[in-house]
Amino acid sequence: TGGAGTVLDPYQVTTGAELAYVITHQTSSYKLMNNIDMGDHNWTPIGASIAPFTGTFDGNNCTIDNITFASTVVADGQGFFASVSGVVKDLTLDHMTVYGNKYTGGFAGSCSGNITNVKVTNAQVYVARAAVEGTPGSGVNEFSGGFIGDAGNGFNATDCSFQGILTIKAIDSTAGDIQYIGGFAGATENGASITECTVDGIMNGIFAG
Repeated sequence: TGGAGTVLDPYQVTTGAELAYVITHQTSSYKLMNNIDMGDHNWTPIGASIAPFTGTFDGNNCTIDNITFASTVVADGQGFFASVSGVVKDLTLDHMTVYGNKYTGGFAGSCSGNITNVKVTNAQVYVARAAVEGTPGSGVNEFSGGFIGDAGNGFNATDCSFQGILTIKAIDSTAGDIQYIGGFAGATENGASITECTVDGIMNGIFAG
């Protein structure tokens, strides 16, 4: 509703429609002006592995509520953000339901940015894996966690948290191994830093043959 999209004068986000604008404008700066209820509408993650979010997202100590993903789409790079290399701060993501495969987390699938005071609460993160047709053992799941899938080089998280349930599920009997799964982060690479971050949740492993 206002702003120029710069760090000093960020775009002001007040509605779900304005929030969706971030998905296709990933280099600008934003400030959340109030709580937003997404009404369980399917969310498209912000950024991608080849084009991460590089801007600034100031949650302004507000909450985005009722975020969900299409359960029929088991894709890589799932989370509120698919990939982040910018700055995100002072944000609560409440009542999330995330479905993904590799690089999946409530906050982000992967991140090499600066994240401060971001809370994922009342979340359900489902990570599924399946073999490529005709290739047993090919469905390896990697880099998935409650908060972040892959904490890359340059990732700096301070005072962040995940509260919820992380469920790993193999959706056929020939799926391969599960690697790099964690309550907060699936993997933490060299150069990543996690300070005063917490997990309060349950991890489930389910195999459905």
